[in-house]
Amino acid sequence: MQKERKLEYLKGLKELLVAEQVRLEEIIIIAKMLLKDAPEGTLRLSKSNTYLQFYHCTEENKQGKYIIKGNDELIQKLAQKTYDDNVLRLAEKRLNQVKKILRDYEDDEIEEIFLKEHRVRQGLILPI
Repeated sequence: MQKERKLEYLKGLKELLVAEQVRLEEIIIIAKMLLKDAPEGTLRLSKSNTYLQFYHCTEENKQGKYIIKGNDELIQKLAQKTYDDNVLRLAEKRLNQVKKILRDYEDDEIEEIFLKEHRVRQGLILPI
């Protein structure tokens, strides 16, 4: 009885995976749009005594250029860019995983094992 209940939870999994695929594709589109308008470089934070300092790192200046106090907009945009980039990378990774599962998954594949058996063999089997 317990096994039957667990199998019921798997029904509709393909539909959920397709919905997740659509959700991830939308996240990727949004993240790419946001990153298109993001400033170049990254944000580096450093603590000096009790003060937090922000640096704008670029390909030319790996250590980063100090961002003067009051340039909160650049700091926010660089922090947002890092977040958006991380979201994009994870969403792409998960999308690839979902697509891989969907290529080889059917909700009723376990039931199909029983149905593919000969009728006489089916009569001898107690299906899960």
